[in-house]
Amino acid sequence: MIEWALLGAAALGAGGYAVRVIQRGRVHGRWSKILDGVAEDLGARPSAGSRFDAPQLRADIEGTTVTIVVKDIHRGVRDRRAVATATLPDIANTVRFYFGWDVREIPVAVEHVAEVPYPPIQRVDGDVEIRADDAAMATRFMREAILDLIDVRGAASAHALEVIAKGGYLELVLHGVIEQPAVLTRAARVCQRLASIVDTISRGTTLPAPEEAPAPVIADDAVCTLCDAARAADEAWVACASCEAPYHAPCFEQATACVKCGHTTARAGA
Repeated sequence: MIEWALLGAAALGAGGYAVRVIQRGRVHGRWSKILDGVAEDLGARPSAGSRFDAPQLRADIEGTTVTIVVKDIHRGVRDRRAVATATLPDIANTVRFYFGWDVREIPVAVEHVAEVPYPPIQRVDGDVEIRADDAAMATRFMREAILDLIDVRGAASAHALEVIAKGGYLELVLHGVIEQPAVLTRAARVCQRLASIVDTISRGTTLPAPEEAPAPVIADDAVCTLCDAARAADEAWVACASCEAPYHAPCFEQATACVKCGHTTARAGA
């Protein structure tokens, strides 16, 4: 009796494994067709790094080598990531830049890079973090790239987006991506444009200093976002550099970040 029970359990386990293998094979087949469409659009070729769970292509777009890989294709849509990587020109090999949009945790590789305030350009909904060795470079890059980034995130229905430039490469990461060849084609082309922007900035002579936004105006009847106390004339007040929530200067220093949006920098108010 025990032997029959063990055989039955083994058969069920084998059956479940077989079902999973078939399901994974179907997912891989779907993505293979999607990447075939991308290859046709871009004149791409399979990459040596391609795997069963992370199909990969490589294309030459306007003189830039771009690799696109879809990671974790067998997981849920939210956990799936499309990563487009472009090789930066030699002159831009030392550039270190990070842009995160609604990303839970920034990569460890850029944690020590200095944070840069969001420049005075088109605002985007969500949590944004920018890090760079050169604030002027970051400001100029964001001005020229923001519309492309808004467009590619919307087209992919991605719940988060990252741009990482480091070590001679630029990565565009879309967290969560729908199963359409046009989305991956667009991601590859946007990645190439981003690399071109970095190249153009790197070849410039003197970069313009970041434009200073006007000092935030804090109303006379403002209330501190942390302690709820009213404003007094002889007290130093600041406003969050992102959402402009008002604070006593010591209160913001104590909080270490805005309690409304989580931004870590503040500016003196007028």
